[in-house]
Amino acid sequence: MCRKRAVFSDAELSEQWRYRRNNPPFIVNFLYAYSLPKKPNMKKLIEMGVIADIKSAPRGFMTITKKNVTDILRASQTDANIAVD
Repeated sequence: MCRKRAVFSDAELSEQWRYRRNNPPFIVNFLYAYSLPKKPNMKKLIEMGVIADIKSAPRGFMTITKKNVTDILRASQTDANIAVD
């Protein structure tokens, strides 16, 4: 899965995989399914309460509420019918 999308050689990928035998790396494969018409920036996300402040901006994954999703869809002028609950 990583071979075509990595900057690493096959040998380097194998080395990373064997680095910790009891705790191998995990791979996240993102599916590009939809692009928001208008993308809210960090300032807007802070104003909406999705992010508390600049120092608490997520560096990876973060759980958000259904209200946050609704707010983001509204701010991005996205048709709310694309979201499946």
